[in-house]
Amino acid sequence: MSQIITARVSIQIPNNFELINKEDYQELKHQSTFGRTWNLNDLRKWCGNKSPQWLKENVLENPKYSREIQTMIDRGELIHRGSKGSPWLFKATRMQQFLEDHWNEFSW
Repeated sequence: MSQIITARVSIQIPNNFELINKEDYQELKHQSTFGRTWNLNDLRKWCGNKSPQWLKENVLENPKYSREIQTMIDRGELIHRGSKGSPWLFKATRMQQFLEDHWNEFSW
């Protein structure tokens, strides 16, 4: 027969920390991108420093997402200039939502 142990633990939280619920955290995270524009390096950081090649193959040039990507281009939420330097510009909040919507589909 298995045993059950019940424990009551007190954890002291430093004064410079706050506990918040997940929904509030997600909202704060969303606000951190509000009104911002990302380049490809910003997108890489948001995706855990994936390579530009990985982002192109799995997200930006993936046929599975071509309609959504084209819609973002048409709406001015994504700009692909095809030039040297950083040819990609993204409306951060829109790209963040796209990544959240498809998170489980990517080959992380």
